Amino acid sequence: MNAEHPVCLGPPVLASAARVARFTKEGFWGTHSMPAIFYRHADAHGDTLALTDHAIGADDAPAERRELTYGDVDLAVRHIAARFEACGLKPGDIVALQLPPQIEAPVATLACLGLGFIVCALPMPWRRMEIEAALSQIGARAIVTWSDGPDCDRVVTACEAAFRVSSIRYVFAFGDSRVDGVTPLRLDTENDGEQLTRADFPLTIDANALAIITWDMVSGEGSRAVARSHNECIASGLPAVLAGGLRDGATLLSPYAISGIAGIASA
Repeated sequence: MNAEHPVCLGPPVLASAARVARFTKEGFWGTHSMPAIFYRHADAHGDTLALTDHAIGADDAPAERRELTYGDVDLAVRHIAARFEACGLKPGDIVALQLPPQIEAPVATLACLGLGFIVCALPMPWRRMEIEAALSQIGARAIVTWSDGPDCDRVVTACEAAFRVSSIRYVFAFGDSRVDGVTPLRLDTENDGEQLTRADFPLTIDANALAIITWDMVSGEGSRAVARSHNECIASGLPAVLAGGLRDGATLLSPYAISGIAGIASA
């Protein structure tokens, strides 16, 4: 057992004991968190294709096709998690992600969840006012965004929001960003450099603990946070698997960003 991370005590459990017992008995909920399920697949099927996309090039045009096996994703998650931990983020911290439907989104999500963070999924169209209003409600500690150029407006917007929301301490960005104060992230699938081992991750993450916060728009009220546990996120994907008769090795095409229940269910 790792002395520093014996158990993840950060995210609160959302459901009552009665509700947990009911849905567990009916087979909709289980005892494994999303990172635990991923690690099991990575260990058993490390060379199997896990994620594929077309990188976004200039003017948001699709560029080269990218493919990551489960083993590649595992390494990428460890590298990104090491960067998060080196910055001082702790289990229970809320990390906002504003990422397009690309490989980086599920990798960053797994890195956050594996460290016991709570992911706050921000819609891509949101700009400074919406981001500030949302993150001020929940006390987010960091923002992870994506850049398609050295002076990307999206990264500048994240920095402006961080300046105005007192709880935010870090801004991370995938892609080519040279904005001051931004910590760069990249997909590193090499088994070297700064990375965490499995022992560095919390050993126990409650499947009923808060995992992801998404946002609903309420007429006359603005944005409203919707909290979901690991079990609720996992269960949201069951209808597509069951209705589609999907088997091991099936490919699922998703155009959705992980900023709403549709994106979460298809991830």
